[in-house]
Amino acid sequence: ACDQLVRKIGSANTITFDADGGVRGHNTDYAAALDALCGAMDISRADLAGRGVTVLGAGGVARAVVAGLSHYQAEVTIYNRTISRAEKLAAQFGCTAKPLDAAANATAEIIINCTSIGMHPNVDASPLASIPTDVKAIFDTIYNPIETKLLRDAKAAGCVTVTGLDMFVKQAAAQFEIWTDRPAPVEIMRQVVLDKLANRRP
Repeated sequence: ACDQLVRKIGSANTITFDADGGVRGHNTDYAAALDALCGAMDISRADLAGRGVTVLGAGGVARAVVAGLSHYQAEVTIYNRTISRAEKLAAQFGCTAKPLDAAANATAEIIINCTSIGMHPNVDASPLASIPTDVKAIFDTIYNPIETKLLRDAKAAGCVTVTGLDMFVKQAAAQFEIWTDRPAPVEIMRQVVLDKLANRRP
């Protein structure tokens, strides 16, 4: 069994077994993404309604993010290198699709990068050559490096920034709590990730 949004996303990343033998699927990615974004912007999920959001990419992470945003009635435009993939995802969630190279002209308030552009080792790459003037918040789902070139540019432009580490830790904490029914040691989890990333640096 799965809730409506998990069924719409079409994937579960956490499984639990009921006492009576039932199996339940959960997806902690969309909730973690929304909570990381809303926390940084100091808004509620309900406040996403009507806000313009540009989502870069049309893969698995983008699907969970788009599903969550659409559920809370944000106005989402999906930009992807392969436009047919963006169109397919957009059709499923009532969004708009455009080619990735058009993202430089996006007029959305929020940009969420769900591509791998800027991920280690290609840390000098960014999906955007410049930050569009209307953008107020930029969320990069990449967590290695924690501060990507996209986020550095966003910070320089005065935008609110959200790191992939925020989402990564929040989804892991949600999994911990689903499995154990206990509060997650969030700061310990965050520090473990930071330590691991530090050990990988050359």
